[in-house]
Amino acid sequence: MAKLLVTGGCGSLGIALVKEALNPVRGFESVIGLSNDEYQVVEAKRLIPEAVWVLCDVRDAQALDFVFNKYQPTHVIHAAALKHVPICEEFPNEAFKTNVLGSRNVLDLCLGIKALAVSTDKAVKAVNVYGTTKFLMEGMFLKAGHKIFRSGNFMGSRGSVIEIWREQAKTGTITMTDPEALRYFIEIDDAAKQCLDHLENGEGVLIPEMLEWSLATLANFYHPECGWDITGLRPGEKMREELR
Repeated sequence: MAKLLVTGGCGSLGIALVKEALNPVRGFESVIGLSNDEYQVVEAKRLIPEAVWVLCDVRDAQALDFVFNKYQPTHVIHAAALKHVPICEEFPNEAFKTNVLGSRNVLDLCLGIKALAVSTDKAVKAVNVYGTTKFLMEGMFLKAGHKIFRSGNFMGSRGSVIEIWREQAKTGTITMTDPEALRYFIEIDDAAKQCLDHLENGEGVLIPEMLEWSLATLANFYHPECGWDITGLRPGEKMREELR
């Protein structure tokens, strides 16, 4: 009886993973979404009642152990993370607690379980706190024989540049760090499908096919009617992300 547990289950990717895993063709008897966000858990229970929703923080090893013992997952996708680069730069201790220590807590409970951790292109030749914590997480999971899904930005995810621009476009001007900055993009639903496929059948690190767009190209595609306010790269940002 296959049971999937998704940490970060109420995030943009987490929700997409839960929805995809509930598809009968995936063969999961139950799908458990885990999140430390009380409001998001309440909303998820209302919107996706077919799944089991659990309020738990991956930083809390004891609580996490209780969840694993109660629900007995056979598969785990670890998507919980602090992921916004400027926030991680400002609060590095918090990023380390969630992205490294929290990941260790999850990993310690994955003996005999198929596990995959969601990573980022920022883990490659990391120049910021977020990327460094994800680099460390990748190493832990790979050393334990588990799998990694390493991608760029999820199109339209909560807090993404596309979402921010949608609001800013009402004023006629959108902000961007640098028009020539290059970023990788993938649709959330596509990422969720590939994560689950890789969990079942893949090995090592999966780097999905993605669009590589400059911020200028992205802006012209979504909001050609808007002017630009160029703010410059923030601490910890690269002009071009790398995948390997």
